[in-house]
Amino acid sequence: AIVHERTPHPMRQSRRKILLVDNELTISGASLMLFSLAEHLISQGYALDIAAVSSKDGALRARYEAIGAVLPEQLNAEDYALCIANTIFSAQLVTAISSQVKTIWWIHEADNGFQVALGDPQLYLNAFLLAHKIVFPVARLRDDIYRSFLYPLTPAKVAIVANGIQLDEQITPIEHSELFRIVSVATIDMRKRQGDILEAVEKLNDPDIEVILVGQKNQLSAAGERVLQLDQARDNKRYHLLGPLEHEAAMRWLTSADILVHPASVETQPLAPLEAATLGIPMVLTSLDVYHGIWRHGENCLMHGVGDIELLAEMIHALKRNRILASRLAAQAQMTAQQFTRASFLRDFDQVINGLLGAA
Repeated sequence: AIVHERTPHPMRQSRRKILLVDNELTISGASLMLFSLAEHLISQGYALDIAAVSSKDGALRARYEAIGAVLPEQLNAEDYALCIANTIFSAQLVTAISSQVKTIWWIHEADNGFQVALGDPQLYLNAFLLAHKIVFPVARLRDDIYRSFLYPLTPAKVAIVANGIQLDEQITPIEHSELFRIVSVATIDMRKRQGDILEAVEKLNDPDIEVILVGQKNQLSAAGERVLQLDQARDNKRYHLLGPLEHEAAMRWLTSADILVHPASVETQPLAPLEAATLGIPMVLTSLDVYHGIWRHGENCLMHGVGDIELLAEMIHALKRNRILASRLAAQAQMTAQQFTRASFLRDFDQVINGLLGAA
C-alpha cells in the first residue's frame, strides 16, 4: 500500500532515501542487476527501502537485509527522493507513485513484456507517460518492441543502460568429471528452452556428454521431459537439474563448464552469456535480434535459430570435437565481455539518477 500525504512538509522528504521496487525477490538476471545497483547506492550513502510487486519472499530478501536495506510494511511516498521500479510488472506502482516521487522505470523484458503490456494497454501507456525516465538495457526495446508506447514521449525521456557484471577473481570450479560438461544458467521455462539442450544431446547419443541445468524449474518442454524420463533408466545419468542456486554456487558450476548453451527464444541482455564470456567459456546461443552488435556467430560464439535442434546438436559436437575453435571463440567472447563491466553499468545508471535528482 502506498500512502500519499496531501500537503507534505518539504523538510520531511528525505533527499537521501530511495525506493527500489522489484517484481519479486527471487534470483533472476533482472533482480540481480537491481541488487547490484542497490549495493552501489548504499555505498554512496543512500538509504534504501525495498518493495516487491508480488512477493517479498526469496533468496534476495536476506541479501538486501544484510546490506542494510529495509523492507517496510507500508510505503509513504513523501519519504523518498527517488523510486526505481524494476521490470515491466511494476507498471501499476509507477502510475500510482510518479505524481509524488521522481520515478525511473527499468524495463528488462522484450517480446514477453510487450505481450504483458497489451493485456492492459491503457495502464501501460499511462505508466510510460508518467514515469520520469524509462531505462532499457538494449536499444531494440526502445526502437522496436515498445515503440508503440513510446511515440508520445520525448527521446530524452528514454535511456539505454547496458547491463554489466563483476565476478569474483577467484571462483573455485566444481570438480570436473571426465565428461564434456554443458552448463545452462537460467530459470527453466518455455522461453529459455532448456528442453532443446536435452533433445540435442540425446540426438548426439554421446555418453561422454553431461548437461547441468541451474535454475528454478517452472516448465520444461514435453520433449525435454521425455528425455529426462529416458535418462532415469540409465546407470550413468547424463542430465542433472540442480534447481535454483545462490549466484556464487551457480558461478562455480559455470566455471567448470566446457561450454555454455543458452537456447532462449526471448531475451534482452542476459547475464549468463556475459558471465560465461568473462570466465572464458565458449558459448552456443540462439540468433536473436537483441544480440546484434554484441554476440556474433563464428566470431565470439556459435549461433542457431530458435528451436533448431539439429543445428544445436551439430554445434555442441563441433565445440566438443574442435577445442581450437572453442578456445578461439572463448577468447573473442572474453574480449567482448570487457565492454560490459559493473563499473560501466554503474557509471551510466548514475548519470540517469543524477539527472533526475539534480532537477529535483
